[in-house]
Amino acid sequence: MSGGWRQETFAFYEFSIDQPSGRGAVLTPTTYEVTLYKNGESVKHRRADARLSVNAADWPQVAAVLDEPMAEVRWYPKTRTLVGARGIVGRDHAGDTID
Repeated sequence: MSGGWRQETFAFYEFSIDQPSGRGAVLTPTTYEVTLYKNGESVKHRRADARLSVNAADWPQVAAVLDEPMAEVRWYPKTRTLVGARGIVGRDHAGDTID
């Protein structure tokens, strides 16, 4: 892959909060570090299918999509940047609209 975006469907996710402290907190925003799994087997074996970072301001909308039974996510793997996400069942979406 040459650094382009990927789009895949995920069923499960985990997240942690990266909240800088001290002097760095002013210059570095709080982010949510998200681990995505395609299926229960990936979760069971702790084999992440994707990892990305989400700005704290965008997290509520992204979390609503990821909370759906299945979510389609478009991201740049090299930079771990979210482009967009949408629920497969519901109408929730985050970021850029994806088809």
